[in-house]
Amino acid sequence: YQRRVHGGTNVLTKEQNTRENTVLSFARAWKDGADFVELDVQVTKDGHVVVWHDDLIFWQCVERGRDSSSPISDLLLSSFRSLGPRPGCAQSPLLRHFGSGDLHQWHCYEEDELPTLADVMHRLPPALGINIEIKTTELHPSLFTILRLVSKTVAIVKRCAGNRRVFYSCFDPDVCAVMVRAQSHPVMLLTDAGHTEIVADERRNSLEAAIQYAVETGLEGIVSDAGAVISQPEMVAKAQKKGLSVMSYGADNNCIRAVNEQIKLGLKGIISDVPSVLCKKLKPRV
Repeated sequence: YQRRVHGGTNVLTKEQNTRENTVLSFARAWKDGADFVELDVQVTKDGHVVVWHDDLIFWQCVERGRDSSSPISDLLLSSFRSLGPRPGCAQSPLLRHFGSGDLHQWHCYEEDELPTLADVMHRLPPALGINIEIKTTELHPSLFTILRLVSKTVAIVKRCAGNRRVFYSCFDPDVCAVMVRAQSHPVMLLTDAGHTEIVADERRNSLEAAIQYAVETGLEGIVSDAGAVISQPEMVAKAQKKGLSVMSYGADNNCIRAVNEQIKLGLKGIISDVPSVLCKKLKPRV
C-alpha cells in the first residue's frame, strides 16, 4: 500500500500474513496507514477483470481427486470465484509452488475470497488509492490481447472509481503505450532494469532505456527494482530532471534502511511487503 511520507514519498506494501490481492488484505493496509494499495489484474475468458497475480492458478479438485491449473484467460468468472476460500461454500483449495518447486496447499493466516476489480472498487474506502498493475502472461502479447486487457480494465475504472486516485503500471512497454492513450490516469512502466535478469525486450533491461521510453511515450514515470535504484542514484536524478516520477519495488524495500535511502533520493513511491513494520517507522499519513 502507499503512504505519504517525508513530504512526497509514498510506500506501497502488501501484507504477507493475509491472502494477497483480496479486499481483506487491502482493508488491512488502509488500517495500517496506507494511501494506496497495489494489485494485479487479469481478464477471464468471459471478459471480467479479476484480481490475481500469478500466470497460472492452481487448485485441488476435490471431486476428481487431482490437482488442476489454468491461465486466468481460460477460466469463466464463475469458475474463478469457485476457487479458494468462500464463506459458507465448499472449497477448492488453492495450491502454489513454494521453495522446493513442488505444489503445496496455499494457506494464509487470514483468508478471503478472490475478488474482481469491481469488488475492490466498491468495497474499499474511496480515499484509498489503487495502483493497478496490468498482468501479461506472454513476453510479446498480441495487439488483440493488449487491447482487450486495457479496454476491459479502463471500463471498470470509469464505472467504479469515482474520485478515487488511480494509476496504472505494467512491465510490458506496449501495454503502457496503449494505456496512456486510452484514458487519463497516470501510467508507469515497471522495469527490472536488468538487475536480476535480462529479457529479450531491450526496453526492459536498463534504467536508461526505461527512462527514454517513458519520456517518448508520455508516461508518468517508472517503477524499478529497488536494487537498481540504490546502485544507480544518478539515474533517479536523470529521470526526475526529465519530469518523471520514480518508484521502486523488490526485497530491498523490506529493509527500513534501504527505504530511507530511497526517500532521500526523492522517490515518489516504494512498494514493500512489510506494511506493519514500515508504517510504524515512517511518518503517519498526511
